Amino acid sequence: MLHLRRPGFPSRPSSDEAHRAAVLFVCTGNICRSAYAEHGLSHRLRGAGLEDRIAVGSRGTHPNQALTVPQPLVRRGLAQGITGLEDHRPAPLDRRAVEGADLIITATADHLDLVLRETPTALKRTFTMLEIGTLLPMLDEQTDGSWLQPGMGVSAMSRVAAQHRSQARNALNGLDLADPFGKAEDDYLEMASTLEPVLDVLTDALDRATRPQTTPQGSNRQH
Repeated sequence: MLHLRRPGFPSRPSSDEAHRAAVLFVCTGNICRSAYAEHGLSHRLRGAGLEDRIAVGSRGTHPNQALTVPQPLVRRGLAQGITGLEDHRPAPLDRRAVEGADLIITATADHLDLVLRETPTALKRTFTMLEIGTLLPMLDEQTDGSWLQPGMGVSAMSRVAAQHRSQARNALNGLDLADPFGKAEDDYLEMASTLEPVLDVLTDALDRATRPQTTPQGSNRQH
């Protein structure tokens, strides 16, 4: 299988990129759900000044590299200031991309299962889009946000969240975000409107997880 690299998301972090956390989105064709998630989250991270802390990428389990992002999603993105969708090209999922990610977010439970069949060690850092979008606010509400310690890192955040994933699964009617490809424009827009709040939740959580830890004034003072 080809091991493609997309700018800003290394298959395996280099020494210069090792300080950046990596988030990977996965769907089937890498032109609708995961592509919109990648560029939508990247847009939010840039707006929050977090692009130097977090790399975002996406892959497809069965991409057709002759296809591009459907126009309803491109238009929806541009209306919100999201760039890159018009130039996005699908790339295949491979094990190196999975191993290089601190957080893996799939469109469906089937995609999640495929990731875990190939890389079982990714269990505690892999969620579906609807699952993570439900779980993070739930944990914040239950703990007043204390479950996510500022600066704990994205990998640690994922591991803690994974311990409570059953709560989100019990609250959801299903784990899958439907694929709009080839359907009506309204189906694309419904997918985007469902995914956008998830991206907002992720932006906040990633900010907190990667926030530089500050040393209290005077803590290094010798006694």
